[in-house]
Amino acid sequence: MPDTKPETVNILFYGAGGQGILTAATICSWAALHDGFQVKMSAIHGLARRGGIVEAHVRYGRCVFSPLIPAGRVDFLAGFNPKQTRKVRSQLRRNAVNLAEWIDPAMLRNRRQMNIILLGILSQQLSIREQSWIEAMGTVFHAGHREENLEAFMSVRKLLSSCDRDGE
Repeated sequence: MPDTKPETVNILFYGAGGQGILTAATICSWAALHDGFQVKMSAIHGLARRGGIVEAHVRYGRCVFSPLIPAGRVDFLAGFNPKQTRKVRSQLRRNAVNLAEWIDPAMLRNRRQMNIILLGILSQQLSIREQSWIEAMGTVFHAGHREENLEAFMSVRKLLSSCDRDGE
């Protein structure tokens, strides 16, 4: 049977400290691992306090050699602040997906869950199974936060899948 796993997928999570960038990148990494991919992750912390720039590189595929995304090879940008993400536009591939452009006001019931909203959007773009995302959240979140974050994640997936069916 031929190997159907994609070549390396490159995802850049970018924003300010305290926004959940590292949590989102960790969940994404675990989801890809649960789905059987090889994964590399690297986090770059700006200022070591809340509000400093943080970026996390997640790369997954059949065989991944480096945790850092090569210049100009970002496939998906999970940017948490449009002003800040302008700084990394040069890192994007020609047809890269900026996940922030997919955010619908209906998704923003709780701005503290922006990282989970972006993961819900990202999950609809990747070949990682839904169950692997659920398992990843179970790995990362303790019981007190697991259900509320999983609910937000699933509501975004449901909203996007209903848009696909409606032809939007």
